Amino acid sequence: MANPPTDRADNARFGPGVVVGLAFFVVYMVWAGLQTEYFSAGPYVSPAFVPLFYVDPTAHGSASIEQALLGRWPRWWPDFIPSPSFLIVVVPLAFRGGGCCYYRGEMRVLSLLYLHRATLYIGLALLPFLFYEAFSSLYWFDMSGEKVLGIGVGSGVLFVNAMLLSANTLGCNAWRHLVGGRLEKWSFTAWLNARHLQLAWISLYWFLFSDVYVRLVSMGLIADLNTWHGVTWVGAF
Repeated sequence: MANPPTDRADNARFGPGVVVGLAFFVVYMVWAGLQTEYFSAGPYVSPAFVPLFYVDPTAHGSASIEQALLGRWPRWWPDFIPSPSFLIVVVPLAFRGGGCCYYRGEMRVLSLLYLHRATLYIGLALLPFLFYEAFSSLYWFDMSGEKVLGIGVGSGVLFVNAMLLSANTLGCNAWRHLVGGRLEKWSFTAWLNARHLQLAWISLYWFLFSDVYVRLVSMGLIADLNTWHGVTWVGAF
């Protein structure tokens, strides 16, 4: 008898909307990977740049050296790779593209299917960094110049992004197969798996929205509402 919690009931067909949606995601992610400016505003770092290995503090809209895992931009970095984020964006592109193979049938596109399973491990490794940046966004300098606990709209955006990407990753078939498939003790994974198509689209566009939000704040086009300075434009951070 079929186990309802793990049976996929969604209609995952490759219609024009799916093709256009994925194409937009690919184009935007490639563009984001080529950028080296306006990816940070105050305590917020765009998820497209997480984990943040290096920064150039002289670039417009760059994070501080303290926010980078490895500090200042190294001199040995090759010129043909604009930033480490260009390498990072390959992971969501491969993971999303390979995940579509489950909807097409495993035997037709095995090479992409294996790519999806391989990038699953990298994706799992990236999740803690997303939550790290989300929690880090809760600490910033107040009016007195002291770094204190607070929260802003950007913090909420980053937390929702980390949670949605976690739900999408832990609901994919590659993870479900890894942890035991239909075993009852993985019922939470089965619950996420049954909603994986919806989670995939929501997390995809929330990821893009998170990057756009941080960029707009960094460029001074919108203000962020937070407990440190109230309505805050980028110069006030």
